[in-house]
Amino acid sequence: SLQNLSPCINTGNSAANSSGVDLAGNPRIMGPSIDMGAIERSPVKYVNLNATGNNDGSSWSNAYTDFQAAIDAAIAGDSIFVATAVYQPGVAESFVKKEGVKIFGGFTGTESAFAQRNLNNKATLKGNGESVIKNYSNGLTSAAELDGFIITGGNAGEGGGMYNAVASPVIRNCIFENN
Repeated sequence: SLQNLSPCINTGNSAANSSGVDLAGNPRIMGPSIDMGAIERSPVKYVNLNATGNNDGSSWSNAYTDFQAAIDAAIAGDSIFVATAVYQPGVAESFVKKEGVKIFGGFTGTESAFAQRNLNNKATLKGNGESVIKNYSNGLTSAAELDGFIITGGNAGEGGGMYNAVASPVIRNCIFENN
């Protein structure tokens, strides 16, 4: 499979494609054109605390079980779909967002399309002795989004739920409570 910054992403000849799925069984064209190689790189990463597959984020069954690992693996333009559960960083650590990455909660972990998302299924990001989310001078703009989460349990001198310094991400459909 292709690495995130591979020059083979979206550079294949889509007209030469004769299959609707790649070697892994995922949709063959996921970007503006087909990727070179046998496995298409998906602009969607999946997170599900209860997944038991490959832990590579390629599907709900192979979802990352670590929320931050999915963010770290994403590149600008990617989306992350997060199944309902309680996600917590390490002790005295915070989650850190990435520029250009859109993160969406509201999934049960079985949906096949974004339109099936239900905001009643918000995932929870829970603090662990620090700000729940800390974006310190990482240049986040409106291209970085967080949508469909409960942010709780943050405990810090500044920004218990979320601390943004020289960062302006978009926050939608989120509840900040008990920080």
